[in-house]
Amino acid sequence: MISWRRLLGLALTDYFHGAGWRVEVEKDLALKRQLPGVLIIEREPGQSTDLSDGFETLRPHNLLAYQSMHEPLDAWAIEELIGHYVNYRQDFRFGFKNRSG
Repeated sequence: MISWRRLLGLALTDYFHGAGWRVEVEKDLALKRQLPGVLIIEREPGQSTDLSDGFETLRPHNLLAYQSMHEPLDAWAIEELIGHYVNYRQDFRFGFKNRSG
């Protein structure tokens, strides 16, 4: 079975290559090991190039959720994304590098 999240992550990694952005695919953001369907797009230090195709308003740190046609983007999925955002923000703020589950 095709991992659509991984495929999207690889496509966005290629798209942002050399543009001053880093894409992380399936980063562990939980205290207990969990790989969310979230991509992290983070601005790298230095000069970035102009982006298009809906990416022109990216902030320095961005979490992007992917839902397939078989998974609804419902309230639960949004709450899960917010939870991953909080974990990511804490990782960034406090400099956590590795979490063990």
